[in-house]
Parts: sequence; structure tokens; C-alpha cells
Amino acid sequence: MRRVSVQTARKERTDKKRQVAPTINGELKREIERLAYILDRPVKDVGVCLCREGLSERDVVNVLATYFQRGSLRFGATVYRGNFENPKLCDMTLGDRTERVSLRFDRADYEDMRLLADLLDASVARAVGFLLGVSLAHKDVVDRMLARYGRRHTLTDDMAAEIKRLDRYVRRASYK
Repeated sequence: MRRVSVQTARKERTDKKRQVAPTINGELKREIERLAYILDRPVKDVGVCLCREGLSERDVVNVLATYFQRGSLRFGATVYRGNFENPKLCDMTLGDRTERVSLRFDRADYEDMRLLADLLDASVARAVGFLLGVSLAHKDVVDRMLARYGRRHTLTDDMAAEIKRLDRYVRRASYK
């Protein structure tokens, strides 16, 4: 008897997440971990929330728009256009000590990151790493995350010290 095998394509989950592992500055990774500790959430979730909140903030999009290489983006009533004369994201240095952070985006968020990467003419991982840095450097984004995802109970002394350290980083960040 002969065996007949039929190859069928495996079904893909509709809520499948995409893995993105950007290389970022070591100091930025420590600050993301600090924010994750304050919010009592995993680093993966905090990174995705930072990207989502950053893309909804006009000041963050203004900073990103200075690096757009091609295409256009409509944000509210403003249209940002890419220009090949803008500084390139790939020319930026990350510093001496770099680390990777692992993030998992759902389909809609990953599409937003892919479109941002196309505008910046960079890889998705590079665009996400840049977006993380710019988002964490804006106080409004961090304040909104603390208000939306923060703990509902009182802060300990250790938690208050971590918030002060995070605030110190946000005030001296150079993406503004």
C-alpha cells in the first residue's frame, strides 16, 4: 500500500505577536527596567506601551519627523514629509555599551512600527529603539504612563527613590 500525504498550510493565529529586539544604549535599557519596576509590569509590556504612548504624543512625532527620509505622515492637522536632506538614523551612534531589549508587538502596533521604519528608512528594530529613547525622554509620555499603568496603592520609599532617578533621567535626556 502506498501512503498519500497531503501538505496543508498551518493556520496562523489572528492575535499573533511579532518579536522585535532593538539594540539600545545600556543606560536607556536600565531606565526602561526602572519604569517597569515602578509600574510592576514586564519590560516587554512597558516597552510596547512606551512606543504606543510615544506615537500618540505630538512632541515625540515632531522629533521623529526631523529624521524622516521619505513618505509622509499625517498627525492630526499636520502633515510631516520626508526629505533626503534630513539627518539619517543609521548615522547616529548608540554609545559604548549597548544592549538588546526584547519586545512583542501585536499586529496593529507592529504595522505602525513598520510604517515608522519606512519613513525613517531604517530597520524596524532600529526605528523602535529610537522611538523608545525619544519617548522616554519626554516627560508627558512618562507621566501619562505612570498615571495610566501605575500602581493603585501607596508608594514605598524604595519606589519613590526609583521615581526620582527616572525623573532625573527624563530631565537630562537629549532628544528634546
